[in-house]
Amino acid sequence: MKNKNHTLSCYKYCNRVYGLIQKISQINDSRIAPSIEMPEIILTIIFSLMVGLHSYNTMEEAIKDGDFDKFFANMNLPSADTCLVL
Repeated sequence: MKNKNHTLSCYKYCNRVYGLIQKISQINDSRIAPSIEMPEIILTIIFSLMVGLHSYNTMEEAIKDGDFDKFFANMNLPSADTCLVL
């Protein structure tokens, strides 16, 4: 994954200044008993776009490689199929 330090800094800035995580957690999820929560899916997609991963399959490969572990500790990250359902 390219630009890890820049992306982490931008992510922290957006969260600190704009309350990114709090805003995303306010989004209503109409799914019944989801195994992966909506904020986790949206944050993963936003983060993928920030680092230049422009396809769901590339995002899924980065998740499997452990590239997102540093940024999303203790979160159940979605697969490409989960993101497509939205």
